[in-house]
Amino acid sequence: MSNQKRSPQTQDERARLSTRRKILDSARAEFALLGKAGARIDRIAAQAGVNKAMIYYHFDSKDNLYLEMVKDLFTELTEYARRDITGEETLEELLVFLVEIHTRLFTEVEEFKAVMFREMANPNPEVLGRIAAVFGETGIPAHITNLILQGIERGKYRPVDPRQALVAFVTLSIGYHIMSPLVNRVLKIEDQKRFLEERKRVVVDMFLNGLKAR
Repeated sequence: MSNQKRSPQTQDERARLSTRRKILDSARAEFALLGKAGARIDRIAAQAGVNKAMIYYHFDSKDNLYLEMVKDLFTELTEYARRDITGEETLEELLVFLVEIHTRLFTEVEEFKAVMFREMANPNPEVLGRIAAVFGETGIPAHITNLILQGIERGKYRPVDPRQALVAFVTLSIGYHIMSPLVNRVLKIEDQKRFLEERKRVVVDMFLNGLKAR
């Protein structure tokens, strides 16, 4: 029985992490809806079921809470990428995976779109630094860059700057998600779910064909 008892320290740590999680979840919803300027600490506290002092105890300030929320959001969304990428994937496999990540971010996580669009419209270097660091830690950008360089050396791909290629691919991949409310009307796309599934193949196919040496 004694081996099954949890120490007070472990229980305290669990309680601390649980409170922190509740605050971050509440902050995510508040910041996504109203932005950092419009968000209110008292509303975040009420939604999380804690008092304002507890928020300042865990995060020091509203600005720091926002930074931690952004880091937490993007870490969660890229966690499965770090888990599933082995480093042995082909360029095509990585690109398919990247399109799936983009599709998931834009279709399943409303907070992502709200936070990202606000940061793009009014960029904050510290926030963007946090986001860039999280994506960089997945290893995907570096891996894709290396595979493109290897393909160029073998004469398989055209001699392009891998950064330009990556920007072109990301633009191709997320462009529809940004413009979908208008594009769906103009092109009369009624079955968006099916269209998104088809895009995963089409986007990668178009990019790789454009990359091939001529």
